[in-house]
Amino acid sequence: MIVSLGYSCQNPKCTWRDRVYESQAAHHLTVRRSSFALEIIVQIGTWRFWKRWTVVQIHEMLTQERHLLISEQEVLYLIEVFLLAAPHI
Repeated sequence: MIVSLGYSCQNPKCTWRDRVYESQAAHHLTVRRSSFALEIIVQIGTWRFWKRWTVVQIHEMLTQERHLLISEQEVLYLIEVFLLAAPHI
């Protein structure tokens, strides 16, 4: 699993304090406007469409087994992202 968190300079005197730095390598492994990697999106799509899991089952797996902070609403959104991105993956 890939986690990408932006960071900024914590020095109060820094002139670049408002700038947020992100990993470009991690950025290329995610879908635009999503904080989850393609790996998670594809896994959610696999569970939903090939294993026929419900949104509740997917949410439970992600939160209880994988320890991700994600809502059921976001799981629904990522299913939609999977459907839109699947032809390009």
